[in-house]
Amino acid sequence: MELDRLITFFSTNPSAKLLRANQAAYIVYFLNQHFKTDGNLATPHTELLQSLKGFLEHIHETDPEVLRDNAETYLSQWSTGETRWLRRYYDSQHADSVFQLTPHSEDVLKFLTDVTDHSLGFVGTESRFTRILETLSDIVIRGSADRERRLSYLQAERDRIEEEIQSIESGEIVSTHSSTAIRERFSDVISDLISLQGDFRAVEESFKSITRDVQKQQSEAVDSRGQILGSALAAEDRLKDEDQGASFQAFFKM
Repeated sequence: MELDRLITFFSTNPSAKLLRANQAAYIVYFLNQHFKTDGNLATPHTELLQSLKGFLEHIHETDPEVLRDNAETYLSQWSTGETRWLRRYYDSQHADSVFQLTPHSEDVLKFLTDVTDHSLGFVGTESRFTRILETLSDIVIRGSADRERRLSYLQAERDRIEEEIQSIESGEIVSTHSSTAIRERFSDVISDLISLQGDFRAVEESFKSITRDVQKQQSEAVDSRGQILGSALAAEDRLKDEDQGASFQAFFKM
């Protein structure tokens, strides 16, 4: 890490600004409660406004000095270009504007979820180590076009499966995960799902950036329609060729 980059990050990045915000704990708690705990991927303005009003009324019962502005002011502040903790947009399904988390706030929620999980003393060491070994094995096996290596791997897997089938058919005790192992794996799945939402949001933002560029070119009327379309398709192709875009395309084809 370079000092100049860290200084720039903490002074300009919306994720860092959220972590450093006054009363950040209350803001993060509300965003996590509404969008994660309650399972709202996107929320119309009126509904989110009522939810925030209820939250403010609740905390003011015990601490009236916290978040003293009105709910509408906070929604406006949190969705501006300066903070970008919420994205506000319009779609054909709602008469009202709609809010959703941005990749910046997704990153903060994931980071704090990971940190608080560690502070609570639950770290899925065994399950994570197993996943590391499985991933490394997958890289070795599927990262090579060596036919003999692939056949050897598949034959070993076949033998292992047949041995387990015979063991079960002969009446031997079926091995299962311990309760701790199940908890570890379940915790990992939840963490991955949270990360996946953030990944989708980041890819979505990239495509929306292409849309904004096209709209800007149209409004400026500098290029022809053919040139604008060509630029948009070229930008989309570049995104698909990047690791982030390629990974998303692979997931979409599953």
